[in-house]
Amino acid sequence: MNYKTFIIVSIACLCALFSFAQNYTVSNFQKINELTGNFTGSLDVNDNFGVSIAQIGDLDGNGVTDFAVGAFNDDDGGTNSGAVWILFMDANDQVISHTKISSTSGNFTGDLDPNDGFGVSVAYLGDLNSDGLIELAVGATYDGDGGFWHGAVWILSLNSDGTVNSHSKISDTQGGFTGFINGDAVFGTDIENIGDLNGDGIEDLAVGSRRDADGGSRRGAVWILFMNADFTVNSFQKISDTQGNFTAILEFEDYFGGSIVNVGDLDQDGVTDIVVSAYRDDDQIINSGSFYVLFLNADGTVKGYQKVSNSEGGLNGIISNGALFGRMIDGVVDIDNDGKVEILVGALGQLNPTQMNQTGAIYLIELNSDGTVSEEYMYTFGENCFGGVLENGDFFGGSVAVWNDAGTYHFAIGAYKDSDTGTDKGAVWILELGAQFYNVVGSQDPTDCATDNGEITIGNLDPNSTYNITYEMDGNPIMTTMTSDLNGMFVLAGLSAGNYTNISVTNTATNCLATVNDVTLNGVSFDVNFTTQIPSACGASDGSISLSNLVTSNTYQITYSLNGNSVNLNLNANTSGEIVLTNLLGGTYTSFTVLDTSSNCEDVLGDIFIAEPVFLLNFTASMTSTCGASDGTILISNLTPNQEYVVDYFYESNQVQNIYNANATGEIVLTGLTAGLYEFIMVVDTLAPCTDGIGQILIENAAFTVTPSSTNPSSCNASDGSIIFEDATANEAYTITYILNGTTITANINSDASGTLLLTNLGIGLYEAIVVEEVATNCVTTIADILLENTNFSVTPSSTNPSSCNVSDGSIIFEDATANEAYTITYILNGTTTTANINSDASGTLLLTNLGIGLYEAIVVEEVATNCVTTIADILLENPSFSVTPSSTNPSSCNVSDGSIIFEGVTANEVYTVSYTFNTETITATILSDNQGVITVGNLAFGIYADITLIEDNSGCMAIFSFLELTCVQEIDACFQVRRFFTPNADGFNDVWQLENVQNCNYFVYIYDRYGKNITILTPNFPTWDGTYKGNKLPSSDYWISIKYVQNGQELEYITHITLKR
Repeated sequence: MNYKTFIIVSIACLCALFSFAQNYTVSNFQKINELTGNFTGSLDVNDNFGVSIAQIGDLDGNGVTDFAVGAFNDDDGGTNSGAVWILFMDANDQVISHTKISSTSGNFTGDLDPNDGFGVSVAYLGDLNSDGLIELAVGATYDGDGGFWHGAVWILSLNSDGTVNSHSKISDTQGGFTGFINGDAVFGTDIENIGDLNGDGIEDLAVGSRRDADGGSRRGAVWILFMNADFTVNSFQKISDTQGNFTAILEFEDYFGGSIVNVGDLDQDGVTDIVVSAYRDDDQIINSGSFYVLFLNADGTVKGYQKVSNSEGGLNGIISNGALFGRMIDGVVDIDNDGKVEILVGALGQLNPTQMNQTGAIYLIELNSDGTVSEEYMYTFGENCFGGVLENGDFFGGSVAVWNDAGTYHFAIGAYKDSDTGTDKGAVWILELGAQFYNVVGSQDPTDCATDNGEITIGNLDPNSTYNITYEMDGNPIMTTMTSDLNGMFVLAGLSAGNYTNISVTNTATNCLATVNDVTLNGVSFDVNFTTQIPSACGASDGSISLSNLVTSNTYQITYSLNGNSVNLNLNANTSGEIVLTNLLGGTYTSFTVLDTSSNCEDVLGDIFIAEPVFLLNFTASMTSTCGASDGTILISNLTPNQEYVVDYFYESNQVQNIYNANATGEIVLTGLTAGLYEFIMVVDTLAPCTDGIGQILIENAAFTVTPSSTNPSSCNASDGSIIFEDATANEAYTITYILNGTTITANINSDASGTLLLTNLGIGLYEAIVVEEVATNCVTTIADILLENTNFSVTPSSTNPSSCNVSDGSIIFEDATANEAYTITYILNGTTTTANINSDASGTLLLTNLGIGLYEAIVVEEVATNCVTTIADILLENPSFSVTPSSTNPSSCNVSDGSIIFEGVTANEVYTVSYTFNTETITATILSDNQGVITVGNLAFGIYADITLIEDNSGCMAIFSFLELTCVQEIDACFQVRRFFTPNADGFNDVWQLENVQNCNYFVYIYDRYGKNITILTPNFPTWDGTYKGNKLPSSDYWISIKYVQNGQELEYITHITLKR
């Protein structure tokens, strides 16, 4: 099993950030055994290589995930003692090298006996004790410690070369495990790291015991082992038919505990959940298999469960007889990025629907938060584009592993009964998900125009597989069937020159289809050159096309189309190897082809364009002489003199079309036009297809303007203002319209002898949309908005603060009002509107008294007699001098509480109450200021101190501060420092997290949430995190970080956590 919790995560998770919408089909696969995959290890008959498999991260540091593969019947040191192979991989799923761990190799000094079955299960545990070495758990289910087939678990610490650095054993007699192993329970059937379940800071394990007899023979059990730091067992909780609050009904040989996978906190209750298989469950069909989703409590007991089988849990497919669904399970991933976990489930005896035999299969199953199935995909030969050759009884799916590499998901699948090189030697398959991608790897042109010996080679296919190929050759559809070679290629042979397009390749076994690029095969060199000559004028028939690079005196068939008319010519090349087509119009000569009638070779030139000479006209408009006159013109120039033209245009949505002859200077004048917009003007030569035009042109009226001015009303309520318009025509009738306060008003006024128009008896307001129209000519002009205002009314404010914090004796004074007049003053204080009626005194002063501290807003002063109003800017009445300056001193280190918050400027030797919130707890302290007026709050740890309130007990004066932050950094070997928390609140302060004081160290920082999801990756080029995931703000919480860095040439890792606080 792969361990993927929030402490240690395989390097394969690195690329999760770069994954996009995922294709669930198999794009590539590789088999690994003695014949393929570059594996050079020696396997014996019945070794059962592939009985278990786990990805173990990038152990050798080449950037590619490596594997541990079990061979539990290996005979090193004794018959069926067992072994584990460490496979170091390259990016092409080939084995670079290997290390074998057994009784006789790999520096393993543990005592293995014959038939122990060491390697029947393997699980990557991560670096449990943070010593820089990974731990690998290995099951030996038939170990005899304490009794026949009691079983055992070995924990191996591995060096980077795959050899064992140290080991420990957990069994009936070793490792501090005191649980009662119930007969031949085969403890160690599977192992899984389930994170720190009980919160003691040490990772815990789940161990399967598939033949445990609680409640009845061979029903099975799972042991939750709460571990010590030295890999011994501190305590345990058993989950079985009779223990651990597990209420499901188990039956004889269900083999509950056959496989286990950590799926994180599926139900979001803060506790890790697990999936446990019962791979011989008989729901509907014998030995079809099942698994249980167990929702755990922190003490390892079961809070609830959901079973998935043929009978329940939402599985759509049918698990066949003897499938042993759940023989091995791995996870978790989220391939489609929908927030739901996906697990890989092996079913080594599943019926293959294509071959109708029991090759075995695997299922990719997506789980809902309640443990039911959301989606499922089956993989075996012929399903989801997997074309690997499987045989009946291979046990494909006997072990499984899944990982993400640079955004591409991979499966490793054991087929431990594969017999390619000997009975039950075993094999491992690597499957890569993605779209099918075949490609053209080469082509060969025919040797001559008339021969059919061209070739197209297509590669990246499944080896030794049959494909249907369809394509078009110069538009003619063709279909054929080919078989790929051992290298995954085939050759389309016997091809003639031409364009091969729409090439589709379909695997007949999997029915998976992919397209490849178009290919052009060329015959013997026949390359015709051409040039064109444009006609002398638009519409003239004196253009030409010259063809060259031809054979002297040879006859050529020339075909093309012009304006829908097809032309077919047979012409001989001249002594210079040229043919010239003359007397041509401008235009596009389409499908232009030259065929050598002697060799039958042709050159398709495509479309040849002969341009027309430029037909570019000028358009000029002249305005009317007066507003209503019809004497505007449009001059069209740059025409051919004395040539006939059709002129077409739209005026006021009406289409106008006339025929004109250009004058001797190449001009046409459109006359008798009224003012307005003339659109879509088009000029067409009646003798040739030459046109030009203009989108629109405006003919304007003669200018009509007046000059406005205004006089404000004499007082606030008076209507004696006016608007004057000068420079109008003398003694003429005019209509003036305007909008005032949303109402449209029209006035009919005659200008006087001086050409002046007068609007009188006007009140204050904004006069908008003013239009002046001269009645006789219909000439119109618009005037900018005019504002008539009140006469000046203002008062001068001042204020006096209250004498102390709790006293309401402040005041606001308004001077320069009218003496002995009544006034209304309104204002808003603390959200409440207050109105005061006050008379000014003999000096014109208004006085608001008995006021407390606060911000007086929206102050309006109104003179009652005149309704004149003025507004006053906001006025703040403050406490008497109580100005406090806060500062802070950070703790000396992250683990010491010697920081402090200091308040300066308070009254000396006074008692103060200080309260604040820290880590959601509100704290209050009573402190006496010193002789210097300083208060110190000490013994503080790093963190954010929010909602700080300082109250002077004697006076009740108060100061409030939103928050102060005490920070600390932790220095890592002088390479960088780690800030423990940050506050991404967009306030410009501590809004991002990053490593600090980096000293020339190259690094990768992997940030995970508490459920093990990789949130982001930081590098020196992308060094900061803003507290978001896919654009969404993450909540306040602790986040785990794994820092992999290089210092002095040594690769190191540092693991800790940071706090995000909003």
